Amino acid sequence: MNIRPWEELMDATAGNRLSRAIHHNRPFPLEGEGRERGMADALFPTLLRLPDPPHNPPPQGGRGFEYGAQFQNESVSADLALTALKEQIGKLAGGSLGDHGVLPFGLAAIDAALPGGGLARGALHELGGLGGDEEDGAVATAFLAGILARLAPARSILWCLAADDLYGPGLAARGLATRRILSVRARDDRTVLEAMEDGLKVPALAAVVGEVGALPLTASRRLQLAAAASGVTAFVLRRWRSATRAEAERAAPVAAATRWRVSARPSRPIDNEPGIGRLIWHLELTRCRGGVPADWIVEACDATGHVALAAELADRAPAPAERQPLRRAG
Repeated sequence: MNIRPWEELMDATAGNRLSRAIHHNRPFPLEGEGRERGMADALFPTLLRLPDPPHNPPPQGGRGFEYGAQFQNESVSADLALTALKEQIGKLAGGSLGDHGVLPFGLAAIDAALPGGGLARGALHELGGLGGDEEDGAVATAFLAGILARLAPARSILWCLAADDLYGPGLAARGLATRRILSVRARDDRTVLEAMEDGLKVPALAAVVGEVGALPLTASRRLQLAAAASGVTAFVLRRWRSATRAEAERAAPVAAATRWRVSARPSRPIDNEPGIGRLIWHLELTRCRGGVPADWIVEACDATGHVALAAELADRAPAPAERQPLRRAG
């Protein structure tokens, strides 16, 4: 795996901030600070205020018509201003994911469930495992590797993690060239989140990946806004050390465009190849902004990064594994 110092990646501003976070253990700001207030001021520089109702009766005589016409004009102006504000809010809400296109999966069943027919670029996506794999995230990592293999293949990927346990040959088997990976080793979840936010400011990257257990809502909003601003796609790989924490974190809200759960299923036998089977995954799209939750049974992605729909398993639930009777060897 090609591991480079982060200074080669960041510009001066982002690099200095990342350096302070990594080397001086500066905590990641989870609550609203000046940066958020400045962003709000930029989005809404002025507050539209409707005209106050009159406190005095209109003057008598011919002035009454002029006053009524003036008040009517003010009402029309207020209606137009309110309409403009609603349009602006609608554009901001619709553009919160950015206008950076999508990455199709190439399967009509999956792409039809996603807005625009694919995974939104320049947005935040969350992935996690299921059961015992919630700690290691091996299956979710393999699924993510297939996505990254097809996402701007000529660009590098910033991968931020606290435990340096990436397995290069496993990523390469899913189509992700390890030479594209720039690895940042962080101390904890806070530092990982801060490194991700700085990495999302570098438009030359294809994606930024972060492995964390805790993902506060405010931090996820920052990542979503940074991804939408730069067009760099962000992926958060959730890893938990206990089932209790996993259950609590899964129920917590995040600002991700999609939330995925990926788990392994019994492999599919290959004809004339006894003892060898094709890997089968259960993909669960538990949340999709602008779309609908769904799930699919697919064959694991190959060296091109594409998954294939397991046709004979797609329309029914996977059968429970049968326990084989034990036999004495020898």
